[in-house]
Amino acid sequence: MKRQKMSRVHPSVFPLLFLVILPELHAQRFSFSAQTMTANTAANRETTLLRGRARVTSDQTTINAEEIELYGPEFRFAHARGSVEVLDLGRGIRLRAEDVFFDRKQKISRVNGSAYLEDQKNEIVVRGGFLENRESEDVVLIQIGVRILKKDLIARSDMARYDRKNQLLELTGLPVVIYKGDEFRARRITINIETNEITLDGQVSGTYVPKDSPVQEQIPPVPSANTEASTTPETPASKEDERVDK
Repeated sequence: MKRQKMSRVHPSVFPLLFLVILPELHAQRFSFSAQTMTANTAANRETTLLRGRARVTSDQTTINAEEIELYGPEFRFAHARGSVEVLDLGRGIRLRAEDVFFDRKQKISRVNGSAYLEDQKNEIVVRGGFLENRESEDVVLIQIGVRILKKDLIARSDMARYDRKNQLLELTGLPVVIYKGDEFRARRITINIETNEITLDGQVSGTYVPKDSPVQEQIPPVPSANTEASTTPETPASKEDERVDK
């Protein structure tokens, strides 16, 4: 059996932090850096594993993680693990998770597990147990314990579809929305992010809270776009949180 050719790059051989510029791939260039790199150069089975402050930069997107594996035809796929942070400067998006898969050709990123997405452009924060970001469609799909935070608005549901292009947020699966203290429930709730128009469909119910009620003052603000990259904003505890979880 022919042994696969392996190569390893280690800080003892090269500088601690190195940078490699790769040729044009899928009409775009990307670069990567790390403390160590292990490469498998066997034909049709090429993989590159970056460990220790791993970083991959492509166009206006940067991926930081404890380790990042690049594989597939022309390194089409990437799998980032451990304290993953994705910064998309072009779209104004910051994504944090522990495990993220990327398909560079289809421009899809997928999180299985706790995900935190901050849309700095639309000033909205999304959390869930599963997240798929479809860059080409500018659509984000969220499932499992979905939480939405926006100025004057808190929402929860089992599933959500966030259409950034049309600025529409659709919630299904026992959705609840609290806007300026007023509570809305329905089979499906659609929110226009730009105008804050809320549309309820199916088994509609709601609760009106007088505007002088102190409850509405408890709604937490959306984290600033200037928040440091190393700090994950926590959702402040509030009466609204208790209501939305019921």
